[in-house]
Amino acid sequence: MGILVLLIITPSAGAQEQDDDLNLSEKILPVTDSNVFRDHNYYNWGCSIIKSEDGEYHLFYSRWPREYSFYSWLTYSEIAHAVSEKSEGPFKIESKAVIDYMDTEDVSMWYDPKQDRFYAVFHAHNYIGMITSNDGYNWKSAKYAEISPKSISFADGRILKPDRMERPFIYIEKNNPIVLAIAVKKGNDSYTIFVPFKE
Repeated sequence: MGILVLLIITPSAGAQEQDDDLNLSEKILPVTDSNVFRDHNYYNWGCSIIKSEDGEYHLFYSRWPREYSFYSWLTYSEIAHAVSEKSEGPFKIESKAVIDYMDTEDVSMWYDPKQDRFYAVFHAHNYIGMITSNDGYNWKSAKYAEISPKSISFADGRILKPDRMERPFIYIEKNNPIVLAIAVKKGNDSYTIFVPFKE
């Protein structure tokens, strides 16, 4: 009587797990006023950045009219568009919204081929955190799990302690994290800050 042995090989079977050495907290640079994206007619929240073939950076974000209060995002939110020559801004707002006919709103995740692993950033109550996975299914805290406390350091020495700091997004270019975009709320204002990383 023969015995049938079935061997299931997964993509990571036999592969050695890569070290988790991505430390974004030590790459954070101070912020300048050109890194703050604010519109005096609209609140804004969260974002995504893509780079077009012509080298321009396109920012897509949620916005809603200030005339209705911060909490009107539930009924007046739309997706808008802005453009910059640099990933960290300053961004120029395009006149036409991308989606303005329905209520819209936002883990920013990416695969790092140098580390051979997945990463995702998220907001916790007191910090922006990072998790990692070898296979995209099984996640754990990254070796350097806390990217930033709930504060923003400016190049001129100012420190912003927002009421809320959420919707983190990491813009990747040539397989390197270039900028961390964060939605912040302070008092009756909300806007996006682009935190550049060291190369």
